[in-house]
Amino acid sequence: MNLLKNTASIYADGGVIGRNPSEDGGTYAFWFLDGDGNEIYADGGYVLPANGNAPEGANWWKCEHTSITNNVTELAAVVFALQQLPAGFKGTLHSDSYVTLCRMKNAKPRWVGVPDELKAATLIEKERHPEITYVLLDGHPNKDQLAAGIGKRGNPCSAWNVACDKRCGELAKAFTSCKGSS
Repeated sequence: MNLLKNTASIYADGGVIGRNPSEDGGTYAFWFLDGDGNEIYADGGYVLPANGNAPEGANWWKCEHTSITNNVTELAAVVFALQQLPAGFKGTLHSDSYVTLCRMKNAKPRWVGVPDELKAATLIEKERHPEITYVLLDGHPNKDQLAAGIGKRGNPCSAWNVACDKRCGELAKAFTSCKGSS
């Protein structure tokens, strides 16, 4: 996508469907913004266990695990977002997942619970985008924290991260509705 070359910031989030870990799977969402903070592109979908199925027409990725954790969906959101961009992206990536950002920044991160295919994709994206600035956000801010731009732990918070979280919730609800009707 040619528009994506104007991307300056990425917001990415993930979550599980139901309890963590989830045998149903999880969801991810991301937003790309230009330098003026305008939306360029947004996407989202499902992270599924080996026996999982997504609603018809949905984006999905399936792994070898039998359940999916929140940490896996958070990492998948970041990796899937970076895969959309040309190599050498030098913008800022925002996530409310400390574990994910450690995996993206550290030379030797811990990979406990990460599917092999996602680990490999993460390492590729780290190599493709060595100059990203990573920002840890405080997730789930209340209205006052969001207005101030500072969350409960003192990190920045953002309406874009809230939008990612909301999209993940909508996808989980669609999954649950689809599963309940089958």
